[in-house]
Amino acid sequence: MADLSDLSQGTLSDLESTLTGFERRPTQEEFVELWASAIERHRDVAIEAPTGSGKSFGYLVPAIQSGKRVVVATRSIALQNQLIHKDLPTLNRVLATSWALAKGYGNFACKLKLGERTRSLPLEPTAVEALESWAQTTEAGERDEAFSRLAPELGTQPTREAWRSIQASPDDCIKSHCSFYEDCFYFRHRAHWDQAQVIVCNHHLLLYGLITSLLPPAELLVIDEAYVDFAETDALPLVRERENVVVLRTLSKGYSLAGLRVGFAVAQPAVLEGLSKTKQIYNVGALPAALAAASMRDQEWKNANAERIKASRADLTAGLERLGWRVWPSQANFVLARPPSGNAAEVHDALRRRGILVRHFATPRLADKLRITVGTPEENAALMEAVGD
Repeated sequence: MADLSDLSQGTLSDLESTLTGFERRPTQEEFVELWASAIERHRDVAIEAPTGSGKSFGYLVPAIQSGKRVVVATRSIALQNQLIHKDLPTLNRVLATSWALAKGYGNFACKLKLGERTRSLPLEPTAVEALESWAQTTEAGERDEAFSRLAPELGTQPTREAWRSIQASPDDCIKSHCSFYEDCFYFRHRAHWDQAQVIVCNHHLLLYGLITSLLPPAELLVIDEAYVDFAETDALPLVRERENVVVLRTLSKGYSLAGLRVGFAVAQPAVLEGLSKTKQIYNVGALPAALAAASMRDQEWKNANAERIKASRADLTAGLERLGWRVWPSQANFVLARPPSGNAAEVHDALRRRGILVRHFATPRLADKLRITVGTPEENAALMEAVGD
């Protein structure tokens, strides 16, 4: 009987022969070997590699081939969408699987609150009618849908205030005792998790799920904390509490050393010992390793650098909101923002013509938004001037 590594390499071959433009990469094959070995031996593995090296398929193929349930946690909405709308559907063409994007309570409207509170909201009658109309016609009851439908009519701030009054919350949810339980937006969404082999979520839901047993049991847990230097919390306590947790970090963000292409893993000694025995020899050159070690010793500079970026992020957010943009809360070195017109592609092209580069993703849930990297005060000011014209 073929082992997991052989089966996984065979899947890569199937993808290459089936999909136009797909080409397996040496790094991808190496990732598959590492992950397959870790799964079969019930060991942990940590991998750091640059964008475009094939990491997603490298861990998804052996994980799916193993038949085990897998939780993939990432802070990036763009990566969540890539996994759900591109990578997993592509793999499903040659390797049958199922998947779900797991979202927390606050992403959904509460039908009980909609019935009780709509008329008491501090909104104009026309706004109340718009909210009620949305509630009666929506299938998913999701926050993003509500904002895309209501913000152009009500304005961003009134829509945000209205949402806070009607969103679902674990603090006051009465679950099966609620008269709307069988048709609840949140619990209908959550039912998909139990049927999925691969569950994609963000870090907040992952940690909440571990504490409350919200997520179904999973045997693999690797947490990517690339943007942790700009966040308020981290997953390091889990490393102390659990033997099967590996936290991955990079020097590309808070240390501002993207050119080194160096990252590191935090795990219990036994895990790191096993990793050192299986990692590629000289996977990091002597000079980058020395520079990385020196940088990691200077935590005072790194922390001050991260604080500067966080302060600049706050200024950028405030400036965009004053111009009518909706800016999602960020704990990274970029913000996700929706222009007042909702035409993110048009704004992206206009900024590019002025030499200002932002990112636009023509994918579901992101097509009307821009990913804007936090710049220096001068760069932020140039952006504000450009979008304000």
